[in-house]
Amino acid sequence: LTLTADLIPGWIRFVMQLALSVGLASLGVMILMRSHLVSFGQGLYYGIGAYTVALAGRYWGVQDGFLAVGLGMLAAIAVAAVVGLVISRYREIFFAMLTLALSMIAYGAVLKMSVVGGSDGIAVGAVSFAGYRPTGASIQYSRFIFCCWIAVLIALVVHLYLRSGLGRLADAVRDNEVRLEYLGLSVRRIVYLEYLLAAACAGAGGVLA
Repeated sequence: LTLTADLIPGWIRFVMQLALSVGLASLGVMILMRSHLVSFGQGLYYGIGAYTVALAGRYWGVQDGFLAVGLGMLAAIAVAAVVGLVISRYREIFFAMLTLALSMIAYGAVLKMSVVGGSDGIAVGAVSFAGYRPTGASIQYSRFIFCCWIAVLIALVVHLYLRSGLGRLADAVRDNEVRLEYLGLSVRRIVYLEYLLAAACAGAGGVLA
C-alpha cells in the first residue's frame, strides 16, 4: 500500500489515515471483547492521545512523529492505570456503563477547557520523522506512510500478545472466571492488563488522527 501511495488521491489518503487511527481504537475494543467485556469508553484514550501530541507540540516543541506516538500512548496508559484499578473490578453491563460514563465526563470537561481549545480543538504543527522533515506535497504523503507503518506495527504487537500465554487467558476469562481463580490466577489482573493495552492502542490512534 505504501509503495502505491503516490497513486492514491490526497483525499483518499486522508480518509484512510483516519480509518487507520479509528481502527487502532477498535483494536483495543476487540482485545477487551475477547474477555467478554464491552467498552464504550475508548474515545477517552483516543482523545488523550490526540490532545497529548497537540499540547506537546504547542508547549514543549515536540515535532517528531515517533516521539509523539510514544507520548500519546504513555499518557493513555497512565490514565488507564488509575482508572483500571476501579474498572477491572466490574463485568458485563457495569463495565460498559462505567467506561461510557468516564468518557462522557471527560468530554464535558474538555469542552469547557480553553487550554485545549474547547469544542474547536487545537491544531498540530509541522511533523518530522526521526530527523526527516517533509516539505510541500510530500507532507501528506509522508504522514500517510507513517500512519500505515505505525498501525501495522501495533497490530503485529497485538497479534503476538493474543498468541502468547497471557493473551490466551482472555478466552478463559470469558468462559469461566471462577475456574481461573481456583487455578491461582488473578482475573482482575488479567483484565487490568487488557485494559492498559486497549488504552495504548486507542492513544496511538488518537495521535495518528
